[in-house]
Amino acid sequence: MPSPICKFCTSKSLRVSKFRMGDMSHLLLFQFPVRCRSCRQRTYLSFHVALRLPHRSKHSTPVKSVS
Repeated sequence: MPSPICKFCTSKSLRVSKFRMGDMSHLLLFQFPVRCRSCRQRTYLSFHVALRLPHRSKHSTPVKSVS
């Protein structure tokens, strides 16, 4: 299966976006929110394609352990 691309900037760097209550109508159509890491635009992909993408990470850099 080819990688999905951003419809705004044609980047292949997409990730699953936060789910919002306003997304319920899209969810009923089996669409899930995704965000482009390059241009930061938010759009929707089919549910099975979106769930194969990386999810949002809370930390952009690895967490250092405190000794």
